[in-house]
Amino acid sequence: MAKNAAQPAVAASQNGNGFLGWLRRNRSYLFAFILPVALIYIAYAIFGLYPFGDHSVLCLDLNGQYVYYFEAIRDAFHGDGAILYNWERNLSGGYQGVIGYYLASPFTLIVILLPRTMILGALLIMILCKLGAASVAFCYYAQKSKHVKPALAVMLGTMFGMCAYGIIQTIDPMWLDGLVCLPFICLGIEYLVDDGRKLNFIIPLALICIANFYIGFMCCIFTAIYFVFYCCFGSDKLQFKTGEIVKVGLRMALASAVAIACAAFMILPVYNALALGKFDFTKPDWSFKAQFTPLEFLAQFCVNQYNSVNVEGKPEIYCGVLSMLCLPLFFLNRRIPYRKKLGYGFLVVIMFICMYARPVDMLWHGGQMPNWLPFRYSFIFSFILLSMVAMTLRYASSIRKEAIFGSFAVLFVLLMIIDSKKYLNMKGAVYLDTYTSIWLTIILLAVYGVLVMLLGKKNPSKGMTAGITALMMLIVCGELTFNAVTEFKDIHTEVAYSTRKSYREYVQSGRDLVDELYQRDPDFYRAEKTYVRTVNDNGGFKLRGITHSSSVMNTKILSFIEAMGYSCRSYYSRYDGNTPLADSILGIKYVLDKGDDNTNLLKKGENSDLNCAYDFQFSKVCKTQSETDMTVNVYQNPNALSLGYMVSNDITRIRFFGNDNPFNSQNLLLSTLSGNTTFTVGGGFEDWHKYYKELAITEPLGLNDVYEDSYGSQRNFREIVPEGGGHAADPTVDIFLTTDTDEPLYLFFKSENESKVNLWLADQWNEAGGAMLNTDGTNASSLGSYFEGDNYHILYVGQYPAGQKLQLRMTLLTDNDGAKEKYTIIKNFFFCHFDENLFQQDIDTLKANQWHLTKFGGRTLEGTITAKEGQLMMTSIPAEPGWKVWVDGKRYYHEATDENGKTVKEDFVELFQGMVGVELEPGEHTVKMTYTPPGLSTGLFLLVCGIFCCVMFYIYDKKNNKTFKLILENRKKGIYDLPYEDDPEPDMNKPIFQKPAANQANPAAPAAPFESVADEIRKLKELKDEGILTDEEFEAQKKKLLDK
Repeated sequence: MAKNAAQPAVAASQNGNGFLGWLRRNRSYLFAFILPVALIYIAYAIFGLYPFGDHSVLCLDLNGQYVYYFEAIRDAFHGDGAILYNWERNLSGGYQGVIGYYLASPFTLIVILLPRTMILGALLIMILCKLGAASVAFCYYAQKSKHVKPALAVMLGTMFGMCAYGIIQTIDPMWLDGLVCLPFICLGIEYLVDDGRKLNFIIPLALICIANFYIGFMCCIFTAIYFVFYCCFGSDKLQFKTGEIVKVGLRMALASAVAIACAAFMILPVYNALALGKFDFTKPDWSFKAQFTPLEFLAQFCVNQYNSVNVEGKPEIYCGVLSMLCLPLFFLNRRIPYRKKLGYGFLVVIMFICMYARPVDMLWHGGQMPNWLPFRYSFIFSFILLSMVAMTLRYASSIRKEAIFGSFAVLFVLLMIIDSKKYLNMKGAVYLDTYTSIWLTIILLAVYGVLVMLLGKKNPSKGMTAGITALMMLIVCGELTFNAVTEFKDIHTEVAYSTRKSYREYVQSGRDLVDELYQRDPDFYRAEKTYVRTVNDNGGFKLRGITHSSSVMNTKILSFIEAMGYSCRSYYSRYDGNTPLADSILGIKYVLDKGDDNTNLLKKGENSDLNCAYDFQFSKVCKTQSETDMTVNVYQNPNALSLGYMVSNDITRIRFFGNDNPFNSQNLLLSTLSGNTTFTVGGGFEDWHKYYKELAITEPLGLNDVYEDSYGSQRNFREIVPEGGGHAADPTVDIFLTTDTDEPLYLFFKSENESKVNLWLADQWNEAGGAMLNTDGTNASSLGSYFEGDNYHILYVGQYPAGQKLQLRMTLLTDNDGAKEKYTIIKNFFFCHFDENLFQQDIDTLKANQWHLTKFGGRTLEGTITAKEGQLMMTSIPAEPGWKVWVDGKRYYHEATDENGKTVKEDFVELFQGMVGVELEPGEHTVKMTYTPPGLSTGLFLLVCGIFCCVMFYIYDKKNNKTFKLILENRKKGIYDLPYEDDPEPDMNKPIFQKPAANQANPAAPAAPFESVADEIRKLKELKDEGILTDEEFEAQKKKLLDK
């Protein structure tokens, strides 16, 4: 075949028509899907995934968070909840942000449509389908852009679908859509630049921005980089004259704008949801820091290279050892034009710098350092590598043996240096095993080197080429499977895959319990539970409460929940720290408790975390994570308020609640709501009802092997280190108390620098540092750990007679490896009695005027309420943009004054930066509230505009774009691929910036002879099929046509 001969198109007559013809034409894509799916499933089976073992796909955040999001979206889809608003998270909140951040992938439909009982299997199928689709995407790209043969394209697609990023991020499957869309986006850029087609770029870019806001953002960054690369180095058709460059740039800008418009219905609501807190999640450190060394980066090319998914983990760039060998061979290949070598070198260097330099890496992550799972865009580097591999293997005949031997020698030396470095992972272990990583990589490099040499032999027979390709594919598949197995095992070692039974029966029995609760009491209310599998259990149980974790958080409501004394961190809250006052105000009507007592008044039990004396309702046997039976008791809070109730107007005078003293925050809240707070002339607090009355510490602290000094304004308790070094045996701090009343006693220790301690309680005073015994001779009761993790909240101490002596002991602890000095820093000790009578008096005031809901669920609430003079309707609904209120059928607006003194209309009154409030005239009213995600309406309008533009682009290209017209005409003739020209020999390489010839035709038009040559070959094929021409005559005639 001539060096620059046009490659023939594929005609339907070669494969037949109809469905079978379609299968034959697309068999390479079918194989590209099936092969990685089968190999990954085999790897899972070897690892021990159910039914081949006890493991499930649930690991890390997929186990702790995402599986419950899938549960919630599935419930909403089937009518048991709302898609746009969710009541199971942090008192409730908009859900489109969660959908766009985690669930918007089209593959989510797999989980939604399959039965809920097989949700773990559905997640596995979804993951496999995503990775299979990623393989298909790269297989398609390799054939259409790099023009590699189908067999090699299938192998390359499998390498992409089973790259380290793909395998490791099965624990974060929402990011895998990036692997599916990126090849199509890059191919679309090439079409847009070369011949003006725009839809091939618009559709995949819009899809990834819809499927995952986060990865879509990263793909948009790379889109800009790849566009510059392709214009300057990659395109064989673009001519560098000002008019043409401006034209292509405007075309790219227009297509990008249309793609973003098509995705705006998801982008705008997600952005607004993230603006509630995610953007301020961390305080970024923009100082320069190298995140790895070049050798550490090279080590990530090796097989079995798993490092860590923690913050100090390395980029996940492995995509087969073959890519390591082909990286230098790409630049040594005589057939690849110099400008493309320069261009791909530019891409490799750019992406390396992006991962190497922390400030640049932070830009890719939205200006923040990732919380675990770093380098979340590293799959882009794998894409670039495999694009280079595709070009290298396509021109294998132009690789000299000396280049292969030299590349192998250099890589061998570098791998020996890497092995000598003994790089450690986060746990201090060497993560590159000498035999299963370093030497196995060297052996594979040698094998692939031989196969590339054989593949590059001059004039090889078809059988030899096919055999070498098949052998290479077989070895690659074995390598990828081995790597997947080792990575699954390494992930399990670091962060653990959950067992199937720890989720399935636990969640199902919990759902059954909640269903029974909702049948007994069908009203709309909140409920919580005191036992957890993970912080997002409520999503699986359908339990409307406060316990929830998500990166799409509302910082203001989390701050309020923390101020009420519940366990709360920057992105999640838990029901731990519950009290009767906070529970009642927030409308928590029922509590599910894994306690042993089912009397009307709960006694604090060893297995119970319920701090309140609520009324027992019923019990049900449920399953634990280990699939054993446990009895869950359901208690009712008789003072739980509705979602809305009338309160004193004075509540508008409180701007926010601090978290220094949750007892004081609760005092001020209920006192002000009930109209019992007086204010000074300047707006400060003068007097208020005190439901929590502080119990003073009158005795000196007992210090055992501990000394006290100051840490700023805080008290620092440090161990006395023995003279010989090490740690004190049992450094403790004893607090001696005498109760003032027989009311319930609570504690809270404020610290700005938490260090974990253990707490012990005895009902008598013992010698400081001595044995802790109760009056009956039994050992002191454990109150568990305090500080760090979920253990920083209000803690119930118990209820004792007035004058009872109590001793509370804090035991200082070290970190896990015992290296840290034992200490704890405490700003204030708070012990408070709870005045139940005063609380009941004031909560009854609020119970008198509640919002009686007649319509509820989803994103709409409606009910009646009676207002009095000087009152305001307060809801326990978090104040989020998107809520709109109607009073007696008329749209409600709150008139406020902005910072410039102008009167503005707002959708509601925002109370203490946390809750929705509504001003009402005295009398009975019907109040309706409806939530619509902010930005959704605008986004839907832009979507319609984007679709209209796409239709116009299609119509325009159909009439005016020569390439697109040729494609459509060929389709009618049964031809499904455009012919293409081979790249020129090195002496014909065009300059990087080439001036167009004066008589050059339209560069967007394909070569004129293409269509006639393809037609002639198709006719010859028909004659051969009819028996008029022999095979030899057909080949001879075809050669004449192609050599013209």
